[in-house]
Amino acid sequence: MLIEKITTGMVIKNYKELCGLLEIVPKGGISKQLQIKEFERYCSYKKQGQKFIIDEVFDMPKEKINLVANGNNSKYIDSIRDILTNYLYENRGSDARVLLSFSKLIDILGLANNTYAIANTRKRELSDILKVELKAVYYFYNNTRSEFKNIVERALNNLQKRSVIFYNKKMMIVEHTGKYDKSTKRPILKYREAVPDEIGMILDAQKGALEYLGFEDFQELFFAGSSKYKEFMKLVKLELPRDWQFFF
Repeated sequence: MLIEKITTGMVIKNYKELCGLLEIVPKGGISKQLQIKEFERYCSYKKQGQKFIIDEVFDMPKEKINLVANGNNSKYIDSIRDILTNYLYENRGSDARVLLSFSKLIDILGLANNTYAIANTRKRELSDILKVELKAVYYFYNNTRSEFKNIVERALNNLQKRSVIFYNKKMMIVEHTGKYDKSTKRPILKYREAVPDEIGMILDAQKGALEYLGFEDFQELFFAGSSKYKEFMKLVKLELPRDWQFFF
């Protein structure tokens, strides 16, 4: 964040121009609010429509506040609740249910951009480009995903305690229907919830694969690199029905 370009009395016409001055990438959702919170450490301002009017640039930035650890009453969690509540209301089905993957929740809340999701599937390439160890890339994604999960679950739990929503976690299975899209020639897939017996099959297959490869848990597997993870998934898939494409 290049605060040197911001001066007292400056009128910045909108958020996009502010990001240009600070040399940061404009974002949406929670990520945008975090950027603005970080900006408020360096100066005070007032809003006039979309404009930012700078009142004072501080000699020393204010102490950084960990919004995630600031309790359920933080503006950060309040914002997440508002975004989730609005999305769930607007996208509920006829049975009042909304089925969302964790990756979709990250996208809805703006916790990460598309680059994060793409790089998550190409960790080895990212390691080569950044010239950092592959284990460090896995460590980064493991930690950030864990932190995102903590943030989302806190917001969901808060909404549930207030009787705004009721939620639970589901294991999903993706099956090949045997049909293909005429325009793209790609297989048409069917998504459905796993029944208890199927969940047991998945857990048994995963446990057996971990033991066969000599890993204590998933964290050890992730740190071992993509080749070991691919071997793990191959072993798991051998124990599951052939028409299952994947599960999550």
